[in-house]
Parts: sequence; C-alpha cells; structure tokens
Amino acid sequence: MYTEEEEFNYDDYLDENEKDSSKKTFFDVRFILKVILIILLVVLIIFLVFKIKNKNISSNNKDNKISVLDSTVVFNSNMEMIREAAHEYFFVKGNLPQKEGESLTVKVKTLMDENLIQRVIDEKGNSCGYNTSTATITKNKVDYKMEVRLSCPYKSDTLVYYYDIQGVCLTCKGENYDSVKANSEFKENNKVENNSSNNQNNNSNESDKVFEDDNKDNVPSNKVCNGNYSNWSTEYVAGNNLEYETRTLVRGYKEEVTYGEWGLATTLQQTSNDNLEVKTFVEIEPKSTTSCQETTTKPSSKAGRTITSRVETQKETTKSCTKDRTYTKTLTKWDNTAYKCKTLGIGKVECTYKVKGTCKNVTTTKKVTIYKYCDTKTTNIETTYYQSRPITKNLVYTDYILESEMPEGYQKLNGSERVEYRYREKCEK
Repeated sequence: MYTEEEEFNYDDYLDENEKDSSKKTFFDVRFILKVILIILLVVLIIFLVFKIKNKNISSNNKDNKISVLDSTVVFNSNMEMIREAAHEYFFVKGNLPQKEGESLTVKVKTLMDENLIQRVIDEKGNSCGYNTSTATITKNKVDYKMEVRLSCPYKSDTLVYYYDIQGVCLTCKGENYDSVKANSEFKENNKVENNSSNNQNNNSNESDKVFEDDNKDNVPSNKVCNGNYSNWSTEYVAGNNLEYETRTLVRGYKEEVTYGEWGLATTLQQTSNDNLEVKTFVEIEPKSTTSCQETTTKPSSKAGRTITSRVETQKETTKSCTKDRTYTKTLTKWDNTAYKCKTLGIGKVECTYKVKGTCKNVTTTKKVTIYKYCDTKTTNIETTYYQSRPITKNLVYTDYILESEMPEGYQKLNGSERVEYRYREKCEK
C-alpha cells in the first residue's frame, strides 16, 4: 500500500483497491442475504399461525354451527331472564322510584350479586356485558315503564315492558297497551273530578235545587243511610249534598310457604335446601349370625349354644413288626450264605444266621362320638333413612287497603300507593 515514505506504485494501488472492493461487496451480499432470509422466515411463521387459527375457527364453526333461529331463542331467553330478575329486584325487594318521572337503573352485575340471576352467556358461550346490560324502571302516573338492555358480543337490543302499580306486567305476553293514553286519561279524569268537587262547594244552593228537581234518581246505588250520611261509595254520581274524601291505599305482600307430600324413605343421602325439606331417621334391626364347629371332645354349655352329637365307626390302621433275630447251625463245612461261621473242630463248623424283622399293616375299627356345637350371636344393624318433601315459596298479595289495616305478617309493597276517591250523600231527615 502506498505511503508518503514509499514511491507511488500505481499497480499496487489498483490491486489493493480491488481486494478491498471485493471484501466490501462480499460483506454486503452476505448481510443482504441474511436480511432476506429473516424476512422470509417471519412471513412463513405468520402464514402458518394464521392458517392454523383459521383452521381451528373453521373447525369450531363446523362443529358448533348455530342457526339464526337458535341465536334468537337464546337471546330472547336471556332477555326474559333479566326481566324476571329485575321484576323481583324492583317490585318484590322494594327498589322502586317514589316520584313520578323518576327512574332507577340496575346492572346485571348487581342482579348477580343479589343472587337473582346466574351467568348470562350467548349461544356461542361468550359472556354478555354485566355492566352494559341493564334494566331501567321509570314511574308514571298509573304504570311503570321498564327498559331491559342486553348487550352481548354479537348482538345488543333493548325491549320495553309496562307494569301496573301493583307490579303486574301488562305487555310481557305481547298485549297491546298504550301507556301515554292511559296516563293521559287518568290525569283528565282527576281534573274533571277536582273541578266537579270545587263546583259543588261553590254552588251548593243551586246544586240543592237541581238535586231535588232534576237528579232525584242520580244518587249512589248503594245509598243506605246510617246516621247523617249514606255509606261510602267509590262510584261518583253527580248530585247535591255529596261530600268526598281521598285516601291512600297500598298493597301488602308476604312469602307463603307450601309443603308437599313426604316422599318414600331411601338410603340415598339428601341435603336440605330452600326448595327441599329433608328429615332423617334411624332404624335398628337385630341380625343374628351363627357359626358351627365339630370336635371329639364334649364342649361346654353356654347361652346361645346348641350341641348335637353322633357316633361314627372309624377305621384305624396300625403297623405290626417283628424284630431281627439270629440262630446257629452246626455244619461240616463253611456256609457262605451264613452271617458268620467258626470252626469247632475237625469236620465241624458252627455258622450263625441273621433273620431281618418284617412289618405289616393291621386295620381295626372303633366307635367315635363327634360333637357339633353352634354359637348364635345377635348384633344390631343401624340403617339411616332419608325422607324429603318439596317446599314452594310464593308471594301472596293483599288487595288495596289502608296501611294501618295491613294484616299481621304482611309488608307494604313499595311503590304500590294508589289514591282512592270516595263519595257519600247527606241523608234527608
């Protein structure tokens, strides 16, 4: 390579630049190839992930295919479940607005916390919104308006229901009901009745004359004089000498428990709950067990033992043996079969012989007494039985009455207040 201290060599300069250029080019190519390979690998991984996910989704859709009709049925069922829970929350538990035009809202989560409703899931198993699904009730003059909002992942809707002051649903079965007209007519009727009462007080003299001359027949149909006035009537009849009063009536309610018939006793264990009463009882049954044995020795007597005997002839085999013995003979010569021999003299030999003892089996008979004894043991077996009967809890309501006349055991139904107008006629003496 060229330096200031060396003479410039153009050929060397070209060679070295070519080497540097080739190294740089080689480095750039390898780097670019690595980048391309990494990009291709990332694209391939993304492609495979999406392919697997789409395959799973397709499989799930194939296995869990739900028609539009099924989806609507599930949604409407959830809507009805929320409405019933909201009815109990507002009317039974007394969480009603008190003023006309006032509204109260309850979330599904609150209904769940109050144990009035379980999980709300759509047809695909997804949970619906517990905070976005609500029920809102608004108090009108003669009714309540309830708006139920159900919000699920794939569908949301709001339905409107109307209830009367007593808490009876007026549109839950598709009935035709015009809330605006009903409230308008109520206000108009009250206006007419109030004007009529004012005119009666301001023009009493003229009314007396009209009553005597023209409206003799327009008197309450149940006119029964008791002192200075007739009996009170809620039917308004135009006429003279009428006085009226207003009073606030309410409805009461209580929980009435009805018990069903006791079922058959069973050994299957049962547990009491709000809808089932369970009673248990134990039956003790004595159970006897007997064990028997045989012996040739007479057993002792004791309570609960029975003894029997029998005589049997039994064969007995014994072995009879003879002992080994020896004997001698005097012979003239040796006997090799003898046990041993000895010479006594010339031509005289004494030989000793040995005879081995033998054994044989000898069979005899004898009579044996065999005793059989049986012991009986009695134990008490305890068996637990369960018997149940259903419990039905219903809400019983009174008619409209004064709160002071509420029967014992009844509670006031909040929001059930109703104004009653009564009339009575001053009797002629």
